[in-house]
Amino acid sequence: MSTLTATVRAAGPAPTEAPTASPLLGARLRRTLTRPGGISLILAVAVLVVVAAFALAPGLFSTFDPTATAPAQRLQPPSGLHLFGTDQLGRDLFSRVVHGAGRTMFAVGLAVAIGVVFGSLVGLVSGFVGGRLDAVLMRLVDVMLAIPGLLLAMAVIAALGFGITNVAIAVGIASVASFARLLRADVMRVRRTPYVEAAFAGGERTGWVILRHVLPNAWGPVASLITLELGQAVLAVAALSFLGYGVVPPDPEWGSLISEGRAYLATSWWLTMLPGFVVVAVVLSANRISQAIQRRDGVIR
Repeated sequence: MSTLTATVRAAGPAPTEAPTASPLLGARLRRTLTRPGGISLILAVAVLVVVAAFALAPGLFSTFDPTATAPAQRLQPPSGLHLFGTDQLGRDLFSRVVHGAGRTMFAVGLAVAIGVVFGSLVGLVSGFVGGRLDAVLMRLVDVMLAIPGLLLAMAVIAALGFGITNVAIAVGIASVASFARLLRADVMRVRRTPYVEAAFAGGERTGWVILRHVLPNAWGPVASLITLELGQAVLAVAALSFLGYGVVPPDPEWGSLISEGRAYLATSWWLTMLPGFVVVAVVLSANRISQAIQRRDGVIR
């Protein structure tokens, strides 16, 4: 018996199992809920997840054809059958909002991608090279920032033509200056740090220094700007579609849905209010996530 006890003591305590992903996820969720603004952050993420699901698989959330008319059911208020009511042609408004999410989010995603890629490229070159090239690029950025974004987007659409893709390109071009200005400032800061100078002194190539040292340390503020620009792009795309520059009827899109219902605002409020509420919810959710990313001691790390 004593030999067996000595053997067990020599072997040490039994190894404990590594914590599974589920308890870790639950603990992180509890920490988020207990911190200030944690519930609003979770709701914001949930809103964007639902909208993304609408865009990727609209058929899972709507049972009506978004373009099928039913004059006998025109202008019905929200009910159990029609969650958002029906429009002036009897089309189910909720189905049109769900199917319109795909077009809106496609335009928003393309616009943000254009702004990030070209704005980051301009900001990186301007901040890293400096000199006269920096002065020329920044003067161009100043001119773009001096023009209201919506007005600049309308000018681009006037040159490219109507359509949801051209709307996305126009909104993306209007957001290039914001990304360029922000990344340039951080690239100039990182460019003068000792580890970057040591990398050059060690004979590393310029491209490798940029990818390995400059961009990773200058990218942080851009991440929060991406989510902020996401909300602004939703507003810009919806506004341009509201003005008639986006999709061609009867295809649904959030801005065009609000525009179609404005003639019935006095009698059928749901035609404009409910699609507008969806736009507001998405914009506020994107802004809330951006604020969380910006906080150094926030709930997102």
